[in-house]
Amino acid sequence: MKSNGEVVSFSKSLKSADVRSGRRTGIGKYGDGLKKALPVRVGKRPKDQIPLETNGLINYSTFGWLTPILWGVFKRGVDHVKGLQITKKESAEVNAERMGRYWQAERAAKGDEAASFGKAIFRSFKTRLIIGVFASLLQAFLSLAIPIIVIQYFLKYLASEQEEVTLKGGILYVVLLGLVIVSRGVAGSFSWMLNFEAASRIKYGCLALLYQKVLRVKSLQGKTEGDMANFISNDGQRIWDGIIMGPFILGGPMILVISSVYCVVYLGPWALVSVGIVIGFFPFMVTFAKMSEKFKDTSIKLTDKRVALVTQLLSSIKLIKMCVWEKAFTGTVAQLREAEAAVLSKSVFVTSLNMGVAMLVPVLAACVCFVAYVANGNNLSPTQAFTFVALLNTMQSGMMTIPFALKSLAEMAVTTRRIQEILLLDELESYPALEDGSADVVRLTNASFSWGKLASKQEEADEELKKSSKGGKKKKPASSEEQERLNETEQEATRVTAPVLHDITVSLKQGTLIGVCGSVGSGKTSLIKAILGRMELVSGEVALTSGQVAFTPQQAWVINDTLRDNITFGKSFEPDRYKAVVEACALAQDFKTFPAGDITEVGERGANLSGGQRQRLCLARATYSEAGVVLLDDPLSAVDSHVASHIFQQCIVGQLKASGRTVVLVSHQLKFLKECDEIIVMKNGAIAEQGSHDQLLTNGKEYANLITLFTEKKDSSSVDPRAVDYPPNTPDVIAEHSGPVTDNGKTYQGTQKPEKLIQEEQMGGAALDLGVVGQYVDHMGGWCVGTILLASFCLPVAGATLASWFLSFWLEQGGGTALMVVSNKTANWTVPSMRVVDNPDRCYYLLIYLLIVLGTVVLTLFKSLAVTKWTLTASTSIHRKGIQQIVSSPMAFFDATPIGRMVNRFSADLDEIDSRLPMNLDVFLTNVLQIVGAVVIISYVSPWFLLAVVPLGAVFMFVWTVFHRSIRQLKMLDNVTRSPVIGHLTTSIQGLASISAFQRAPDFQQQHCQLLDSNSVAVLLFYSANRWLALRLDMVSAGIAVVTGFLVLVTYGHLNPALAGLALSYCVQMSGLFQFTTRLAVETEARLTSAQRILEYCNLREVEGNGNTQKPGDKWPFRGEVVFNNVKLRYREAAPLALDDINVEIHPGENIGIVGRTGAGKSSLAVALFRLVELESGNIVIDGLDTSDLDLECLRRSLSIIPQDPVLFTASVRYNLDPFQEFSDSDLWQALEKCHIKALVEDLDGQLDFIVTEAGANFSVGQKQLFCMARTLLRDSKVVVLDEATAAIDLETDRLMQDTLRDAFEGCTLLVIAHRLTSVVSCDRVIVMENGKVSEYDTPENLMGRPDSVFKSMLDAAS
Repeated sequence: MKSNGEVVSFSKSLKSADVRSGRRTGIGKYGDGLKKALPVRVGKRPKDQIPLETNGLINYSTFGWLTPILWGVFKRGVDHVKGLQITKKESAEVNAERMGRYWQAERAAKGDEAASFGKAIFRSFKTRLIIGVFASLLQAFLSLAIPIIVIQYFLKYLASEQEEVTLKGGILYVVLLGLVIVSRGVAGSFSWMLNFEAASRIKYGCLALLYQKVLRVKSLQGKTEGDMANFISNDGQRIWDGIIMGPFILGGPMILVISSVYCVVYLGPWALVSVGIVIGFFPFMVTFAKMSEKFKDTSIKLTDKRVALVTQLLSSIKLIKMCVWEKAFTGTVAQLREAEAAVLSKSVFVTSLNMGVAMLVPVLAACVCFVAYVANGNNLSPTQAFTFVALLNTMQSGMMTIPFALKSLAEMAVTTRRIQEILLLDELESYPALEDGSADVVRLTNASFSWGKLASKQEEADEELKKSSKGGKKKKPASSEEQERLNETEQEATRVTAPVLHDITVSLKQGTLIGVCGSVGSGKTSLIKAILGRMELVSGEVALTSGQVAFTPQQAWVINDTLRDNITFGKSFEPDRYKAVVEACALAQDFKTFPAGDITEVGERGANLSGGQRQRLCLARATYSEAGVVLLDDPLSAVDSHVASHIFQQCIVGQLKASGRTVVLVSHQLKFLKECDEIIVMKNGAIAEQGSHDQLLTNGKEYANLITLFTEKKDSSSVDPRAVDYPPNTPDVIAEHSGPVTDNGKTYQGTQKPEKLIQEEQMGGAALDLGVVGQYVDHMGGWCVGTILLASFCLPVAGATLASWFLSFWLEQGGGTALMVVSNKTANWTVPSMRVVDNPDRCYYLLIYLLIVLGTVVLTLFKSLAVTKWTLTASTSIHRKGIQQIVSSPMAFFDATPIGRMVNRFSADLDEIDSRLPMNLDVFLTNVLQIVGAVVIISYVSPWFLLAVVPLGAVFMFVWTVFHRSIRQLKMLDNVTRSPVIGHLTTSIQGLASISAFQRAPDFQQQHCQLLDSNSVAVLLFYSANRWLALRLDMVSAGIAVVTGFLVLVTYGHLNPALAGLALSYCVQMSGLFQFTTRLAVETEARLTSAQRILEYCNLREVEGNGNTQKPGDKWPFRGEVVFNNVKLRYREAAPLALDDINVEIHPGENIGIVGRTGAGKSSLAVALFRLVELESGNIVIDGLDTSDLDLECLRRSLSIIPQDPVLFTASVRYNLDPFQEFSDSDLWQALEKCHIKALVEDLDGQLDFIVTEAGANFSVGQKQLFCMARTLLRDSKVVVLDEATAAIDLETDRLMQDTLRDAFEGCTLLVIAHRLTSVVSCDRVIVMENGKVSEYDTPENLMGRPDSVFKSMLDAAS
């Protein structure tokens, strides 16, 4: 974090920095913007860029620049715009830099506690935002001009008794009506375009600024990958909505104020009744908006937790499937979703009711005013009534925007506060540089480190979850009680952890090799992280040499790119050096097995690589980097012993040390430590001893004890099990193909084009499949529910329309049977009265009018309840089924589908159908019904209007048919381009330490900004296309108004003023509703694409298994005999065989060791056994039953595995061991004791209730492996697979674990996949795998007795 002095200094230099950087100041900075004030600009438009900088005022205000783009999308599809780029001023990078400057100035002026990121945003773009507000006020003024000027004087002309109504005399009013409607539309388009540009700059600038901050932080302090993904998927949209809807917070009230004043002037004091009702609605709206903000704030926290859990579920799907935990996790996700939906239902109901009441306030205000006005003896003329009604309808349209504006601004305020929390996190601090000429490259003096501040989940979200869990009567998932207790134990307060490294004093010399060893949890990885600056320095001093630091994490981090690009990692490709690095890291042979060599695409999280291949890829990256300091966190644990020897000699010694680099090697393999220049022994977070191998042996302490233990094991096995090696194998790393190959803009020499592993996301069809609507209704509860919901929309609109018609009917009756005396100077006579106040039945009419309006209010309340219940029922049902179908999909689906894509659908897309689709449906259906009512009323007044509907309808259909498809495809492009942004963010979070160490943050920032810019193109085009369509439909609406006015003039002899006023008020109302409703139709269809995207997962047809449901007995397998018969397996259709004709018989209770080169097929045996991939041919028989005939869940529940990559979940220790709550606490403690981590858990706060952070970050990899082993012990299976189970634990713990395995799994059949030969030399028999085949299978003694044995050659190489 910057110091206060630094921030103040930054603020003072803000203006001078503008000058130095070339940024224009004063009026000059508005030069480009003022050019847009020219009506027309002539210039060449860039073909590959959105033409925002070459627009004149006309093109800008009418969205004319978009016409050729939309036509191109219609003719050639969305690929037409995929190459378009955003302008530089709209780019994420430029706007992030701008907001960053203003944010730092805000901090400097007010300090971190009082600073507001929202205010910094406003100051960054205040000119554009203010102009946008004034443009929206102009639009509001033109909206008022229609009833106040045009309608009033038109009706006065029609009702005038002194002047005959003619077409010539009234045409001016008709033309003026059409011109005002068009002018209003153009002013509105100008306002929208300004706001769209501002929203694009602010939204993507914020997201880019957020990403830049994430790359610089020491720790995310409790923020998970799911939390951060939520910023992109949901919070970014809330920023957009807040910017484009915010200006209406002034336009709507302005309409209300001016209308209220004019109402009083026009109708007298009785109009204050209406004004009082309208103004009285404001506190109601504000209160509801605050309630909505509160509910949304809480729901966001629950959404973060749900998305985080879904992300964890998808990331660990392989383990979850093998452990048969799908139901436990989907149950927990469902529970979180129910709590989220419970809060969302309140937010949706409040918003729906707010909008519904806003629609009825003008109707209710007019009703009460007219009733009071007439009841007190005042006459109400048609001109007064329908001018007043038209004015109230304008007020209604203004009021309808206020709930949207309040809701959008409230949600944006929540989002800016959430972003501010991230922006205020502590950043990485550069350690002081060592003095010139120093022989040291790293120096720590009495340094103590902690992990800094750790923040847990939000208390509000937990409380809502507890209320939802405890309040409902539905049956809870199997783990619901555990989850309730889990949430109760979470701490809200931020706390600082105690130091985990104490008094570290060490100096690392240039060109030395330093080995670090110690037991599990002793602080080895923490020491590496401390040197990287990712821990909090509590006391002491640290100094580093300048230059790059390379880092290889204990759990390998790879990116979704080619193998080559994972190694070069931004460095230029040098073939000779690259080949030497690949050979030194023993990757050459692996590359030969890939179809496209080293340009084979790496799947997300390395899905298509083995653990050893991923680790060696990271090691090659560090070696290729040429960094002066190389930190290797246990890179040898994930590779076979012979490969480890090759890597140590050829890479660590032969490449790294030989080139004069300083290497820090964390390792449990003591054999290699004796060749280190210096050894550091860690114990309980401190350095127990340090020195050379000989010095430490002489000391006779910790290190000497470890060596003694190692020597005893070596003697007992008659071989050094860590020194074995295959004969060197260094084939050419470049495949034997010639000619350059281009892929994704990159040219690779000498390799064939790689097969695409990650498939591109499908865009969907040009039109929404009506089946999506049917499925959405089915998830609501069926067509019966859908019919009731539709009726709930129809009835309030019918009530409002009936009220308007009844008003005209009442006014048409005049005085009824009442007579009035008319006199002049010569005579008096009696004539029927036309004054409604004289009608003897006026009380009857007033009562009916009032009852209709009150009934409409009640129906509106019912509609809001129906919308809330059934739309959220649909989204929750879609979410539940989508999760269930994904979890049931085969592993091939996860290999080809990025996690970011799946998370995007269950975050951003779900938010669309949770929050925005209900509101869109509500307003859209209401408006459609209002338009239908308006057409019916106008046709009732003048049937000739139906003739005009034909040409106007034809124009509308042309615009709709041609361009709505383009708009929908642009929305799909938005969804598709958002997924890579989320995927890139989550990948970056996983590799923060590597990105920082390799100094790749600028490159990753640039890549992220490019992804954001691609998404911003789709978003800007989608919203602009909506307004393009809206303006054209405004012109159609103007035509409707002109035709209606013309028909009133032509047929006025057959009309009375009441019907004429009714027709004109509805045509004016329709002019605003028509374009808004048509736009909403497009938006609603686009929102439904979000439902379609999740429904695609609901409709996944390929599920795991072959459909067989045979269930063995409860005690099966009772012996543990396993037989592989001619087993062949391949992971994908075009992939080579991973297992090729495997024939192996394993006797009950045997311990079988499985060895072989990395990628030889060892782990594929476990994949076949657990049926993660179905066999291509052959079968596996366990205790006489063919596993392919068994129910998949029963099979996996009967087996156990300790995985190669240990996985812990964000939950309690108890939940991680026993998610189904099948065992007592004593059973759990016993398992922990057998795995030698009981003491560790006893020291934790809460012990078994201690909360594991995301991915088990508060435990070392070795500790996580021990937890996984304890989990397996509890399952008590007869067949157990240990997939590199002890790879990351120290020698002493390994020895204890071997004893545990012998005792705890006595009588069980063990398949031990191992890198360490100590794990297999004591096995009953050994399988040697080569290229997916069984090379050898016999007892260790027999194999060692064969001269030609591969296993023997491995042992001979160590002798």
